[in-house]
This record gives sequence, C-alpha cells and structure tokens, in this order.
Amino acid sequence: MTDTFTYIIGIPGSGKSTALAKATAHLATLPLDKPLKHVALLDPDNDHALTAVELGHRRPLFPGTDALSRNVQPRAVSWIATHPARHLIAEGDRLANPSFLDAILNSDYTLRLVWLDTPTDLAASRRAARSTVIQNPSWVNGRITKIRNLTDTYETIRLDGTLDPDTIAAELRQLLNL
Repeated sequence: MTDTFTYIIGIPGSGKSTALAKATAHLATLPLDKPLKHVALLDPDNDHALTAVELGHRRPLFPGTDALSRNVQPRAVSWIATHPARHLIAEGDRLANPSFLDAILNSDYTLRLVWLDTPTDLAASRRAARSTVIQNPSWVNGRITKIRNLTDTYETIRLDGTLDPDTIAAELRQLLNL
C-alpha cells in the first residue's frame, strides 16, 4: 500500500470542509496541537487504530488548514518529513500552493490532489449561507485564479461540486479508502 497525502482544493464555498467531515464522520477524531494543529482519525471498529491524520483543525468557520497560522508551512513540511501517518489529508487554502505541493511530491508520500469543482455562483451562495463574515471579493477572485492555476499545473482528481453533499462525501470516502 502506498502512503498518500490527499489534499482537497476548491474555491471558497465549494464544500471542501463539509465533504471531508461527512466522509470521515464514521471515524473518531482526536484533535492535537503539537507539533502543529492536526486531527488523528481513529477507527472505532478496529481498536481505535490510527487511520489517517488530517492537517488543521475542525471548527465551524474556516476549518482545515485555514485554522493553521499563516507561517506554518515550514513546520508542516518538516513534520510531514517525519512521516506521522501512512495517510495524510488536508483541505483548505493555507497550504494549497506550489511550494507546499512540490514538497509533498518530493517526500515519501504520493500526492493526490482532489479538486472539488464548484461553479462560482453556487459557491457564492454557500458562502453567504454559512456566515455573516463576508470574504473580500478581491480575495475570493484571487482564490479562484489560484485554484485554476493549481488544476492547470498538477494532476487532479475532479469531484463534481454541484452534487449533493452526501454524494460528494461518499465519493470522497471511497477515494480516501476509509
């Protein structure tokens, strides 16, 4: 079995956090803070064996890698080099950049970049529904360009972001083999 790092990308409001939370809902979670915020995903049907490690923290608004500090990337790369688990998972904007993805490609992990492809109008309505916090439109447009550049540069696995969240989660769970 190959050790994998699965990174889920998509524009703000695409459903990345929802999909990952639903895909891993059958696992027990153990939030940890050191050496950086991460969540141990444990199999309750297998004596709580470590199944995967998710970078970042789960929280109601801006979870995943967005819960990490802005300067976390060097620590994240160093920690990943210690091979903390056979399967690492991340979602969010904070580490979704060529420098980090190239570090994964040069590590002991096989990178699987999963793109949750969601139309901008649907993502905008989801952003509006989830919070009173309005993300700066210029920042959102920058993220749209960033995701387009990542999907043009790296091999991706595309998931249809227009599907209902349970269907997306089922597809992601199958892809993650959890």
